[in-house]
Amino acid sequence: MKITKWNKYKLLRDSDQLRSHMPKTKRLTVDHFQSMLNRYGTVVVKPLDGSGGKGVIRVRKTGSDEYEIHRYSRKWKVSGLREAYRAVKRKQEKRVLIVQRYIRLASVRGRPFDLRIMVQRRSKKTQDWTVTGRLAKIAGKGYMITNVRRSGGRVTSAEKAIRMSDIKGKDEAKQLLKQAEQISVASAKKLARTFTFIRRVGMDVGIDKNGKVWLIEANFRPSLSLFLKLSREAYNKIKRFG
Repeated sequence: MKITKWNKYKLLRDSDQLRSHMPKTKRLTVDHFQSMLNRYGTVVVKPLDGSGGKGVIRVRKTGSDEYEIHRYSRKWKVSGLREAYRAVKRKQEKRVLIVQRYIRLASVRGRPFDLRIMVQRRSKKTQDWTVTGRLAKIAGKGYMITNVRRSGGRVTSAEKAIRMSDIKGKDEAKQLLKQAEQISVASAKKLARTFTFIRRVGMDVGIDKNGKVWLIEANFRPSLSLFLKLSREAYNKIKRFG
């Protein structure tokens, strides 16, 4: 099976344990674009094979036939579904895109954040996955993507981000992090049944303002430099694990 966001989504969606933590996702067509906007009001469109937040666009329905497009730090409005659809397809005509329910992530001082949770196993022959690191990625000013390099955001500890956030149940930070880690490990186990070569996965996990945990993405080639920004100790722990 080819490694794409769509294939990973289908595998994880097949799990009873994980399904409720997966934002609804479909291949981008005009019909799917319209039905998802009608149902959720706001969606995210992203390349099937993209990484680093490149090409991610948020579309929000603001009126009966008015839409706000948010690409990187720029926002603008268009009239008509067809014009909104053309806006997300522009410059990406040759790329396969997916449309996903937009999850309003919790924020720190108005800037959304998600968690990067590292899960690893010592051998391809075992299903004994371990959480070896976690941190929070806080988006840069004006951005809705949390990719630190692209948005000019910053890294901090997961605990600190939750404590400073607008999450209603932030007093239960330990429980939120425990759930995020459990979902990350379960996801790695599920994916490894098909992608048997993986030993290190960086899970992007979001928490919305109501304290619900969402699995955003599973990265098979996660950047370890994020953890070096957090601390040398956190980075070395992941490297030592192998």
